Amino acid sequence: MSLSKPKSKSNNLYGAATIGEKGQIVIPKQAREKMNLKKGDHLLVFGLHDGMLAVAKPGHIEAIAAHLSKILKKNPLSKKKTHD
Repeated sequence: MSLSKPKSKSNNLYGAATIGEKGQIVIPKQAREKMNLKKGDHLLVFGLHDGMLAVAKPGHIEAIAAHLSKILKKNPLSKKKTHD
């Protein structure tokens, strides 16, 4: 399945993160600043595919759902069962 890039110019690679002893990761400073993330903010973590995670503020779920819906309409998943 090929995914189209969103038309927004805000897609950026902010760097890499390492998983610490307690399973925590540090979001790179530039990403925290761009997304206005502060200590104590709540984030949702989604598993998108094997080996991929997405992190979003709870208030952005509708925008994420709309974006994913457009992608799936253009590139429907096969009808095979993908999980139990």
